[in-house]
Amino acid sequence: MKATKIFGYNALICLFARIFNEIFIKLFLDGDLTTKEKIFGALAWCFLLECAFQIVQRFKRIKTLNMLTQKLIEITNQKPSSHILLERGNDYVELARAINAVQSSSKRFLKLFRQQTRDYLSLMESMTSGVVVFDRNKEITLYNHLLEEILVLPPKPKGRPFYVVFHDAKLVSMAQKAYETKEDQHMIWEDQTEGGIKYYDVHAIYVPLSRHHYSVMCLFNDITSERRIAQMQRDFVANVGHELKTPVTAIRGFSETLLEGALDDKETASEFVKIILEQSKQLTDLINDILSLSKIDASKGDTFVKIKLRKFIERIVQQFEPAIGEKKISFIDKIAPDVEIVCDEKKLQHIISNLMQNAVRYNKEGGSIEVSAVILENEWCFLIKDTGQGIKHEDLGRIFERFYRGDKSRSQEGTGLGLSIVKEYVDSLSGMIDVTSVPNAWTEFMVTLPEFSENKVSEVEK
Repeated sequence: MKATKIFGYNALICLFARIFNEIFIKLFLDGDLTTKEKIFGALAWCFLLECAFQIVQRFKRIKTLNMLTQKLIEITNQKPSSHILLERGNDYVELARAINAVQSSSKRFLKLFRQQTRDYLSLMESMTSGVVVFDRNKEITLYNHLLEEILVLPPKPKGRPFYVVFHDAKLVSMAQKAYETKEDQHMIWEDQTEGGIKYYDVHAIYVPLSRHHYSVMCLFNDITSERRIAQMQRDFVANVGHELKTPVTAIRGFSETLLEGALDDKETASEFVKIILEQSKQLTDLINDILSLSKIDASKGDTFVKIKLRKFIERIVQQFEPAIGEKKISFIDKIAPDVEIVCDEKKLQHIISNLMQNAVRYNKEGGSIEVSAVILENEWCFLIKDTGQGIKHEDLGRIFERFYRGDKSRSQEGTGLGLSIVKEYVDSLSGMIDVTSVPNAWTEFMVTLPEFSENKVSEVEK
């Protein structure tokens, strides 16, 4: 089409040139014409020359307009192109400058828009909440990767309506209500997954963009851990109440019996006083363990010191010598005298004392307790093994839970907090604790802690 236009334009110019040439020859070279005819011919020649000039100018204007139109189409389609350059005398110079200015502004706005879009998408991706945005047609325009983990999205979800994306009727109802009322909506959503129930705090936010345009943004905040912590706190309070109730009830009951006349029977009174003493000890142990847990939570930092491990353990074992002697338990210490570690002394004492207490309490008559240590490149291990009743396989995964007791028949021994205290102290030192056991044979705990450098000691001393 363009080639045809160029061909017609050139042919027309050639035709006018031939006509002008013939008129010029007739007027100025042919002597047979009268003066009047020559004047008339000259006027005709000038008229045709003006017509030719106007036609040429028209073709130039059409060409310029086509070029300007094409430039506007390119700007509309966001195609990269250079500016239009016209001669100063051209009738469309100002229009070309205006179009060039529009193109420059369009490039700046497009660059700014793309940058803001990238920032917006980066912000959405960095959020710890699942985000999805629906337009006024109830179709997805934006979403982040976290939402894909929360919801089972269909392939190519953009442009899909919310009732296809949300697989729960409660979510669909909440989003629909946000569209109908043009107000924010809120709900706690329970999602049943293979790993259990997950809880989400869901907000549907109505976002007005202009008079006739708006969107609805849905935010999914995972509150599963908060719910579990709250449940654990409720369970802890209930368990503490139950554990406190048992010794308090026993102490009160036997005290009332004594006051009602049992004091006159010395043998009965003596037995009741022993029971009250045992229950008061149980109550004291429980309170001390609860205080230990609160100290772990309130701990502001560690105090690292050099510790001679063998001597340190010997001091702890001295506390349990009466119980060890009563059960005729043999204590075997395989830790070399020169083993030295760097650790928080108080936390390590709590760890070893609780493990030692369990090893004595649940050991058999004439049994044994064996302790040893292994020093590795960046960590060290403390092992304590007893020949007690052992732990059943189904209980191994729960023994570090607060108030959990595997052996129901011996539920009155201990507070059920000892191993949970050990686990929390080990965790606070960035360590690990493992247990292996054979029921009615033996149990071995292995505590692995980092090998803290001596720089930690110098920092504390300063």
